Amino acid sequence: MRTRKNSGFTLIELAVVIFLIGILASMGIVALKAQLASAAISATKKKQDTIKDALITYLGHYKRLPCPAIDNTGVESRVTTNTPANCTGNFGLVPYATLGLPKSAGMDGWENFYSYGVSPQWTLTLTGIAPVAGGTSTNVSAQAFNVGIAGVLTIKDRTPATNAVTTTISSNAVAVLISHGKDGLGAFTSKGTQNVLPANTTDQFSNVTIATWAIPATFYQREYTDVDVPTYGAFDDTLQWFSASDLTTTLLKDGILESAEAQWADQVTNIKNAIFSYLQTNGNCSPPTNAQFVSSILTPNNIPSTDPWGHTIEYVQCVQKIRSDTTTLTAGGIPGAQFLNQATGFSNTYSNYCTNPQQLAYAITTITNTSTTPITKLPIPTPTITALFSTYSNFMNNQCP
Repeated sequence: MRTRKNSGFTLIELAVVIFLIGILASMGIVALKAQLASAAISATKKKQDTIKDALITYLGHYKRLPCPAIDNTGVESRVTTNTPANCTGNFGLVPYATLGLPKSAGMDGWENFYSYGVSPQWTLTLTGIAPVAGGTSTNVSAQAFNVGIAGVLTIKDRTPATNAVTTTISSNAVAVLISHGKDGLGAFTSKGTQNVLPANTTDQFSNVTIATWAIPATFYQREYTDVDVPTYGAFDDTLQWFSASDLTTTLLKDGILESAEAQWADQVTNIKNAIFSYLQTNGNCSPPTNAQFVSSILTPNNIPSTDPWGHTIEYVQCVQKIRSDTTTLTAGGIPGAQFLNQATGFSNTYSNYCTNPQQLAYAITTITNTSTTPITKLPIPTPTITALFSTYSNFMNNQCP
């Protein structure tokens, strides 16, 4: 009698199949994790670009950047009792609500809030009106935004990750946006609570906000590594930083902001006109002295004391007095002016600006190149004596003995 053979799998064959299924499943899980990680990074960078666009739009409208938020409401935080209302701190959370963005836009691919740092001077609007308590504008040019100024944030790299010596990427960044990556160390969650901080010797620690909301001395933008290297640690932060040109180029091109050069041309005209006006109302027919320049020329005419690049405008008085009696007084070969003694009248540093006896005075500033490094002094010549007599001959004959 013939017996039928069992056609099923043997235990060994089943074990092999299960083993192969396990390998395939493991590979699938690894691939899925990699895909999810890639999607999170992609979403993080895309949202950073969205926030950058919102910052540019805000800057164009308000002529300043918003302060950071300090909670999950996404509203910028200012000290409203101060005059003007400066930021509570200049490193906190992205102010998504103030920027007109939904909460989801303020969170990275791992559902944590972006950290946001901003240079203090970029958070106030420059106007001709004195600041008030709780206000966001000031007439103090050294405290407010202008297209010619740079930022103050420092960004560094460390290559390799164990290197004790860092490389400076930028020392004049205007703002930074930071995602704290997959590990989320130091990030703020959607509920507004802060995750555990990274070790305080690591580079990631420099990228997290602290209780004072203060800007750290250095931000780090390093290559990704999940290896916890000694001292400086692993690094999975995604940092995007913005220079002045990153934020203003489009606005300048569209005419929303006026270039520093155009502002400077207007400032020069205003200074010249103010000196003319001063001469007409000044009983002794003299240009303002060096000490009177700010109080008599700049302040009453709402002219900033700094140029659009943030440098203080200096002033040199070349002519002490103008006289309409051209037959009795001659100075430097030009009738109608009594000149200051160049050895004692002003600093020898500027003596070369008064070598032309036709000039009444010079306002002097420092122009800069694209890297914001001072390169030369730029004098503003006021109208010449000849032009003054030609334009205001009747006034001068009647008022200047």
